[in-house]
Amino acid sequence: MTKKKKFIPRAVGYYTHGRNYHDKLEETIRKTAERCDSLHGFLLTHSLGGGTGSGLGTATLSLLADEYPHVDKFLSTVHPAAAQDVVTAPYNVLLATKELIDHATCVFPADNGALLDICNSQISTNLVPYPQLHYIFSSVSPISMTAPKLTITKKTKVQDELFMNAWSRSHQLIKLDPLNPKSVIISAGHIARGNCSMDDMIRNIQRFQNKAKFTPWSKEVMKIGLCNVPPAGHPASLLCLLNSTSMRLMLKNVINQFDKLYQRKAHVHHYLEVDGFEAEHFDEAKESIKVVCDRYREVERQIPHNIPRLKVK
Repeated sequence: MTKKKKFIPRAVGYYTHGRNYHDKLEETIRKTAERCDSLHGFLLTHSLGGGTGSGLGTATLSLLADEYPHVDKFLSTVHPAAAQDVVTAPYNVLLATKELIDHATCVFPADNGALLDICNSQISTNLVPYPQLHYIFSSVSPISMTAPKLTITKKTKVQDELFMNAWSRSHQLIKLDPLNPKSVIISAGHIARGNCSMDDMIRNIQRFQNKAKFTPWSKEVMKIGLCNVPPAGHPASLLCLLNSTSMRLMLKNVINQFDKLYQRKAHVHHYLEVDGFEAEHFDEAKESIKVVCDRYREVERQIPHNIPRLKVK
């Protein structure tokens, strides 16, 4: 028999944790508020399905209502999807909603089911052409919070620099190069905000197509997006999403790090003493990762097929 998954009911989050952390939360919020020149409001983000988010989250909201009754309180809340992983989620959401009704100035709800649909339709459909090859390189340009002073005369140079920086290894969130000469790009997405025209986008996408190495079919598959609202502190910004076979190097490193530890059987007993865990689970996980690495390799070795166009008589 396996142990049931532990969960924290909202009652514990709201009453127990709410009381235990009340003074620390109050002091932290007070110090932060005192540093504001003009305090306009509070923004809280938490989930409602679990006991901690719904409990301690709304306990914090109640604290703000008591200490700052005339300051606006805006909440971004995440509601559980239909398939809930917390059995008491209906209780938690119901009790937390009452606190939102009583104390919040405005609530911006997000539904996990809707977020999943967006990811499936907007990200997976365009960037994940093969099952399991769903690891995406992400980079943003610029990475600083405020815009530097640029002494550039040509308007187009600013946008070009955004794209070049986003493609560079120094801007990647993992220490890998998605444009490694031995790898290929499976799919790509570029989303620009602010001062970036369609001409800027097309010009740089063409540069990217000449710069990177692709599969026989992926060179023309590019997802792009333009938003004319600039980011705070910058005239323009770029989000770059790349599905590259060089991601297999990260997965290969996971296996290598595991092998170094497992060959000495170090700390294995911490896992084997857990009811329901077997040593075979290590082997299964390792084999699963190796399969994905092999699939990346297969994509790299794809050979283009010249299929003649269909002739209609």
